[in-house]
Amino acid sequence: MRPHIFALGVAFGLTIGAFLRYPQEVKLNKRINSFDTVTITAYNPVKSQCYGDPWITASGDSIRIHGLAMSRELLKRYNDKARYDWGDTVYVTIPMIVNDSMNKRIAKTIDILLFDKTDALLLGKRSGYVYKLYN
Repeated sequence: MRPHIFALGVAFGLTIGAFLRYPQEVKLNKRINSFDTVTITAYNPVKSQCYGDPWITASGDSIRIHGLAMSRELLKRYNDKARYDWGDTVYVTIPMIVNDSMNKRIAKTIDILLFDKTDALLLGKRSGYVYKLYN
């Protein structure tokens, strides 16, 4: 297993586990409104996994490290009751920026951009949490 994927898994477990057990110890001047349980997958910037130019996201932004795509029902652009919007920083295990969306047939899912196909396969498909900090 590649060290950075292993570290991602360890960080995810420790970050979420510690937060759920000790939320008062999180030293932030913001609050978490709520968690959303999502499926976490990965994608690569290749034509077969993207619509149009694989280097441009649905928001019109260029792809970037720490970028992710969200399923449409989680995004305000497609759902007035959604919590998230393009440009929001959300926390999966590390801060990530929402700048893409997924095909409308996909629900309750975030897709993390990984440049290496092997890394994406190692991440696989797993359950996790996503949240946004509010002032």
